[in-house]
Amino acid sequence: MALDESARLVRRLVERDLSPWGLSLPAWLVLTSLEREGQLSVGELALACSAQLPSMTRLVNRMEASGLVARKRLSTDQRVRHVALTEPGRALAGRLSDGLPVCRELAERLGTSDSMAIEQMLGTLLLGLRELENGPAVTTEDLSPLRETETSD
Repeated sequence: MALDESARLVRRLVERDLSPWGLSLPAWLVLTSLEREGQLSVGELALACSAQLPSMTRLVNRMEASGLVARKRLSTDQRVRHVALTEPGRALAGRLSDGLPVCRELAERLGTSDSMAIEQMLGTLLLGLRELENGPAVTTEDLSPLRETETSD
């Protein structure tokens, strides 16, 4: 399938671009998520990076040991620890914020309209796949036929 092959190739090219900094794709996703959001819990990072919680915990442990991130307790809730970028982590995220070479080259080759169309299609595909994984979201409109049946009995 073209989508599967494309995903594998993009991952391989992104990993190639990240290797000079000693980063993996998941670590890069953590850096960019924390740069954008400021600080997140490990669970929030796992969701943001589409990772399993145990895998994210191990990754954050490695990134903390290498000095890229630090865990901090919230002043509002001492039970919760959030992950935030350290100065070296912020500096590295800043260097990578212009995008990776493969991303820039691909955007140039595709052009703005094709890039936007692909982004929109992939977003729609992602939403559909998440719905298949989790089941359709139930809305109050979905429940209205049930209420009519209950009240007519």
